[in-house]
Amino acid sequence: AGWAFASFVVISTKYAAIYSGFAILLMFMIWLYVNWFIILVGAQISFYHQFPRYLSVRKESLKLNNRLKERLALLIMCFISDHYYHNRRPWTTHSLVERLDLPLDPVNKIISLLEKNDLLIETGDDPPAYLPARDIETITLEEVLNAVRLANNDTAVIANHLVSVPGVDNVINGMDAAISGALREKTLKDIIRSAE
Repeated sequence: AGWAFASFVVISTKYAAIYSGFAILLMFMIWLYVNWFIILVGAQISFYHQFPRYLSVRKESLKLNNRLKERLALLIMCFISDHYYHNRRPWTTHSLVERLDLPLDPVNKIISLLEKNDLLIETGDDPPAYLPARDIETITLEEVLNAVRLANNDTAVIANHLVSVPGVDNVINGMDAAISGALREKTLKDIIRSAE
């Protein structure tokens, strides 16, 4: 692109002064566009080569249902807590994406939900790593699940205006009681110990 622009400038001196000045400006803009296009395409190719899981060939984003979000939140918290408990290097976003074999977007969303609910904290390292926000013996599995299940605060307004039907309310309350009963104050430390 640089060679083509330089040869055009040399040839354009044969034209009239007004037209050559305008043509040089026009060719400079085209030359600038081609150079930046080459740089940006090269940057995308090198980034994709270095981090293939960060980019998706398909344009649609990966949508997780609620069950998969809950599972992903538990997996992330267990991985981070296990490394913290055994004094290993903390997990980064890149290492979690590699381990979970998922694109970056869903992993980032779950991490931000866990951070909002004070279950994870981000270190000041470069790149940032993640640690449990509290002692893993005090973080219950129910808290981790609720961080994902109750993520949208906007729905609280709708929930207050919904019609109350005793049968439906009993089913919902029964499901919540069953989840609480099944977890029975189990913590992240319990999962880590059971894995050993």
